[in-house]
Amino acid sequence: MVGCWLLWRYPALPGSDDALYLARGVTHFDVLSFAPNFPGYPGLIWLARFFAPWSQTPFQALMAVSLVLTLTSAILAGAIYRRLTGDEEGAFFLSLLLLLDPLWSEVALSGLSDGPGLCLLLAAWLAALYRRPALAGALWGLALCVRPSYGVLALVLAGAILHRASARRFVIPAALVGLVALLFVWSANGVAYFLEGWRFFIGHFTIWGDAVGERGQGVSWFSAFSRAGVSGPLWGLMLISGLIATPSLYRRRPAMRPWLLLTVVAVLWCALAQNPRHLRHLIPVIALGWGLFISAGFQSIRQRERRAILTLLVTIQGIHYASVSLKGSTLPPIQQAIRWLGHHSSPPAQLVSHHAPDLLRQQLPGYGIIDGYYSGDAELAMRDGALRLTSTRPHPETSVNLCTHFPARLPGDTPLWLIRRHKACH
Repeated sequence: MVGCWLLWRYPALPGSDDALYLARGVTHFDVLSFAPNFPGYPGLIWLARFFAPWSQTPFQALMAVSLVLTLTSAILAGAIYRRLTGDEEGAFFLSLLLLLDPLWSEVALSGLSDGPGLCLLLAAWLAALYRRPALAGALWGLALCVRPSYGVLALVLAGAILHRASARRFVIPAALVGLVALLFVWSANGVAYFLEGWRFFIGHFTIWGDAVGERGQGVSWFSAFSRAGVSGPLWGLMLISGLIATPSLYRRRPAMRPWLLLTVVAVLWCALAQNPRHLRHLIPVIALGWGLFISAGFQSIRQRERRAILTLLVTIQGIHYASVSLKGSTLPPIQQAIRWLGHHSSPPAQLVSHHAPDLLRQQLPGYGIIDGYYSGDAELAMRDGALRLTSTRPHPETSVNLCTHFPARLPGDTPLWLIRRHKACH
């Protein structure tokens, strides 16, 4: 039902440069030409190419993969929880809480690798729990090909799987999938792929990635939670309550120890190495955290009280989901901006933006698009009367004119404001 609602309400349009780059890769894979950007996500490209014959555009194929696998990840999380604990009711509530989280829908619509990567990792874990180590290994390898930045989580999961499964039957399929992916990227870019990888790694941690040591003022996971609306306090309640109760969980439910370890690793990796500007990085934390909350947070209360609390949480989540999905725009903020600029401003004109400059160049060919990262060029253009897209709400006392506001479609989107210094917008 959630998937049908998303397909009916939201058009398949890219909302970021990353989505644009991935869509390019569906038709022609070349990491050096940002088709897509490093690390290339070969597994996601393969899956999108599978859907491509039934899609009108490359991005539709990407969104199909993202939509199906992101929503499936909520079901898989519940299935794993049930397998580990035997708690059918808790598994049902876990899947509901995830499916009704607006961030899950935003990730599903994004066409990016976060949801599919998580889905395949969970599928590998479930296959291992059902004693299918070869299938688990193949899915684990494919998960890394889809979302390589889940590597830390994947290594912890591999340790948990190998603790109970045959190493040879798990490792060989995983290695074969990895070898195919390596040959795929090598055939396109050769050794230059690895040089680009080093540049990307350094850039992520020192320039554009907003890792913990490079975050600017106001960029933090605390501020990210506050941007999430009702979901933010729910996530905070879930994490704090679950982590407080984990010592008791560790002693009483040994089967949940891998889940607990993965939750801690996901929280640390997200806090230290992921960009708080993008809430989508939270989805492994949310999936694991809700399971931890359900398992650890209700050990000393009766079943009826537990059911009442979980029903209340699902109701709050459902009301929040309905409110944001019904009242918000059906377009990502950057697509709202593209549509507005196409109708209200007459090119040739200059536009400064930190957000999706390549997507703007592609869809607004009559405009001179200046990447806001290059502050000197941006400042000169603003002095000459260029429009600017910004994610910071302009202060009413500053010497800029607010043209319009492009609200977030769902939590996880970044709202945008269109401004112009000194001059009128039209």
